[in-house]
Amino acid sequence: MLYCSMCHTSNSEILKYCKNCGEPLKNKHTKAERLEKLLVDRYRVMSPLKIGAMSGVYLAKDIRLNSLCAVKELYIKLFPDDDRDLTIQNFKSEAELLANLRHPSLPRVIDYFYEEGKYYLVMDYISGCDLFTILEKDGIPWLSQEVVLPWGIEICDVLIYLHNQSPPVIYRDLKPSNIMIRKNDQKLMLVDFGLAQMFHFKPASNEKALGTQGYAPPEQYAGREEPRSDLYSLGVTLHHLLSGTPPETPFKFQSLEKLIRIFLLR
Repeated sequence: MLYCSMCHTSNSEILKYCKNCGEPLKNKHTKAERLEKLLVDRYRVMSPLKIGAMSGVYLAKDIRLNSLCAVKELYIKLFPDDDRDLTIQNFKSEAELLANLRHPSLPRVIDYFYEEGKYYLVMDYISGCDLFTILEKDGIPWLSQEVVLPWGIEICDVLIYLHNQSPPVIYRDLKPSNIMIRKNDQKLMLVDFGLAQMFHFKPASNEKALGTQGYAPPEQYAGREEPRSDLYSLGVTLHHLLSGTPPETPFKFQSLEKLIRIFLLR
């Protein structure tokens, strides 16, 4: 097995390039060797939690405090040169943003650092399952309103907190896979603030449209999101959980007649 030195994804020995990030696979590393990686002489990487195309989140141990944490790594080499400065600034903004937020449904930022050409963010480790995985596992293909309604109320509570900051904080990527249920107490947690931003009422003309297709509202595709944009994404998210149907792009609500027909067939 070959482990990528860039994103730590495991790859077949017959591959020349990492299947996740495309980095050349030069050296063979055992799993034990990979897990011995120590960041800034403090955080020992243990296992991957969530590997994306541009960043990865890993379970790590803070050897100074003898506690578990989550380390987010930005794969800065994968971004075009023109986008790197903005990407790094957004990553720093995520750290500063979370460091100043205090809510029971938001993870805390513990640390932020740069090492060997890579940027890292250290956060609370949330042990649990995201809503997309729960839907895939327990959905038939939908989840019952008795299950979903309390989640919706908790999401509204954290959005009220974010939108009442000065200036308001727009999450910009609300979807089932970014909402977790913590294992030990079933508390809903909003994770992955990589796209969140402060709302200054006048979006920059050069700002790129960000978000997840289908969940993002029309104005977000034009880079003109506002706090109400999160409410649109909340509606799409709840619709997905309650219907078991992924959103179209852009999202469209089903007709009342169709919803009644689906309900009667249950």
